[in-house]
Amino acid sequence: MFRPTDRQSSLLQSKFLLPADKAARLERSWAHAFRINVMPLIDEETFRDAFCDDNGRPNKSILLLMGAHILKHWNDLTDAQVIEQVEFNLQWQYALNITPDDAHLVQRTMHSFRKKLLESDRGRRMFEDITRKLAAADGVALGRQRIDSTHVISNIAVLTRLTLFVETVTKFLRALRMELPKRLDDVAAPVRRRYLEREGYFNDAKREQAKRRLPVVARDVHGLVELFGDDKVVSDLPSFVLLLRLFNEQCELVDADDADSDDSDASASDEATAPSSEPKIVVKLRESKTVSSGSLQSPHDPDATYGHKGKGYEVQISETCDDDNAYQLITLVDVNGANESDQTRLVPLIDQLKTSDLAPSELLADTGYGSGKNIIEAGERGVALVAPVPDPKVFSTAQCRRTSSSQCALLMGRAP
Repeated sequence: MFRPTDRQSSLLQSKFLLPADKAARLERSWAHAFRINVMPLIDEETFRDAFCDDNGRPNKSILLLMGAHILKHWNDLTDAQVIEQVEFNLQWQYALNITPDDAHLVQRTMHSFRKKLLESDRGRRMFEDITRKLAAADGVALGRQRIDSTHVISNIAVLTRLTLFVETVTKFLRALRMELPKRLDDVAAPVRRRYLEREGYFNDAKREQAKRRLPVVARDVHGLVELFGDDKVVSDLPSFVLLLRLFNEQCELVDADDADSDDSDASASDEATAPSSEPKIVVKLRESKTVSSGSLQSPHDPDATYGHKGKGYEVQISETCDDDNAYQLITLVDVNGANESDQTRLVPLIDQLKTSDLAPSELLADTGYGSGKNIIEAGERGVALVAPVPDPKVFSTAQCRRTSSSQCALLMGRAP
C-alpha cells in the first residue's frame, strides 16, 4: 500500500544529537546541500500506481530509496556498501533526512525498488523531473547542449560462433531439465550427453575442429526447434525463444544437393535429433558476413548487439554546456544497440528532449551525428545542430562497411 514519507524533521535526527561544533560542520558539508537541494525534488507520487490503494503493508519510504540510489551512483557503491552507509554514516542519515532508528535498508528492498523503477517509464520520468527542477532552482541554462555516445561493454564473455551455439543449446536444455524434466526424455541421448554430461566438449575445440563441429551443433539446434516448435509449453520458455532466434539468424535449410560436403556429412552422421534417417533437407550455416550485427551475441544477454566498437551497447548522453552555468546538467541518457548508427539516433533523441521540456536551441555534436538531413530535421524542431558533415570525398570505405547502404548514400549526399 502506498504511503508518502512524512517530511517533517525529527528531534531524534543525528544532527540534534551531536555537539554544536560537529553539527555546524555537518551543515557545511555536502550532506546539507543534498538534503536541502536534492531531496525536496523527489516526487514520490510517481510511484503511487506501483502499489495497491487499500491493501498490503505500507511501502518503504520512496524518498529514502530514491535518495540512497542517487548517492549510490554518485559514489559508485555496491548495494552492500549503500546499506552500510545508511545504517552507520551520520552524513548519509542527515542527507537523507532520517533518524538512526529509521536508518535501515535490506538488499531485497533495493532490488524490488529498482524493478519498480525500471519496469515502466518511472525511472525516466523521475530523472527528467529532477533535472527540470534543478535547472529551474539553480538557473542552469538549457539552451546550449552537446551530445555524444559511448560504448558500453556487456558483462558477458566474448563467444566464438561455436561457443555461442553451445551456450544457447546448453541454456535451453538446462532450463528444460529444471522446469519440464519429463520433456527432457524426448531429447535424444547423444544430444543430452553432448551438452549436459560432457560440458566443454565443443568449447575447447581448435580452429579446424570447430569448423567440423559447427555443422553438428547447427543440426542439433534445428532438431530441437523441430522437436519442440509446436509444443506450446516448451516453446514459451525464454531459452527456447533464444534457440529459435539463433537458428533463424545463423542457419538456413537447403537441398542436400546444394549443401557443402561438411554440412552434408555432419547432417547424415548426426542421429541425435534428425526426424528421419536420411533427410532431404540439410542445415547450412549462413556466411558470417551475411549475419546481422543485431543478431544474438550471447544467450546470457540477448539485447547485446555488435558494432564497430565491439559487442555491447551504445549510450547516448546529452548535457548542458553553457559557460555561464554554475554547473552542467545531464539532460538525457538513452541506450541503443551497438550496431545502431548515431546518425539514425539524433532526431528521435531531440524529440525525446522536447517531450521532456529539456530541449536545447543549439546542439553541438561530432561528425557521427552530422548530415544534411539531420541538420534540416533538427532545424524543423527548433534546434540548431552544429556538427561537421562528412566530406563525401573522404568518406572512408571502413565507415561504409559499418554503415548501411542507405545511410552511406545519405552521408555522401545521394538519395538511397
